[in-house]
Amino acid sequence: MRKERHNTVYKQFSHIMLTALTGQAKVSVTIAVYATVAVLLLAYVSAQIYAGVLMQDIAELKQARCDLREEANTLTGDYVSLSSRNRVSKYCEQRLGMVEATAGESFEILAVNGGSEGFSIPMELTRKQTTIPTAHRYTLNPGGDRPAQ
Repeated sequence: MRKERHNTVYKQFSHIMLTALTGQAKVSVTIAVYATVAVLLLAYVSAQIYAGVLMQDIAELKQARCDLREEANTLTGDYVSLSSRNRVSKYCEQRLGMVEATAGESFEILAVNGGSEGFSIPMELTRKQTTIPTAHRYTLNPGGDRPAQ
């Protein structure tokens, strides 16, 4: 019974639509049907336009994300290459004149006491030798013992 009523409603609706679209119904019914069809078409077109705009926005955001990932990968590669031990060692040797210590090698540092205040002895230095009255010579040993004061 429910299915029959459902079919009858669709039949009546389709009959009203057909008579209105062909011009056989009253003017008020025809205007109502055309207004309903216009509203439905407007809703459909608006939804399609909005979906197109959203798809374009999504595509632009995906492209921006890819660009940012590429830039992050480039910056990471630059950071790794600029902070590598070999590059830093080369820079220190070529630009600053520093050399890398070999095993068993020691360096001597001359510290001149130029004022009334004392000078601090670096922790890496191992012994103090007085050569000049106002200067002290320290020898750096790779062992890392504390210097004698």
